[in-house]
Amino acid sequence: QSLVWKNGIKVWETAHKYYPNDSEINQNLGSHYYSNGEIEKALKHTNTAIEIDSDNILALINRANIFKVQQNFKASLNDLKMVAQINALSAKDLSNQSSVLIQMGEFEQALVRNKQAIEKNPFDAKLYYNQAAILLLLKQFDNGLLSINKCIELLPFYIGDA
Repeated sequence: QSLVWKNGIKVWETAHKYYPNDSEINQNLGSHYYSNGEIEKALKHTNTAIEIDSDNILALINRANIFKVQQNFKASLNDLKMVAQINALSAKDLSNQSSVLIQMGEFEQALVRNKQAIEKNPFDAKLYYNQAAILLLLKQFDNGLLSINKCIELLPFYIGDA
């Protein structure tokens, strides 16, 4: 198996060989191709992931990033809007939506999604760090300080600039 585990692309290519119609496998393969600069392969697998599961938030985010690289900003924004509208249930998906909303300049909505993520996972220091960043953008410094202190309380050395 050492040849299969050589790198991320090899792992996901092997998985794809056995499960070509799995959205998550296609999304991960597309993400690794993107990171490797293989944009066309990345787009192909990311599109497949979305065709299989139109609510695959990570695939939509990946495709939005691919479209940005291709300077197709309208398509990128459309994918980001789709991400923001999906009924996210997990803390991870809510956090991803919050990040997308920040990119779109919708800081209030980003804060709402981040707070929903915290409700689902109140011991994730990163969520409090993200909340502090959003509050900073909203110029709510006192609340931002409370959030960053909670981050530090949960994980004292999480991020140096906290």
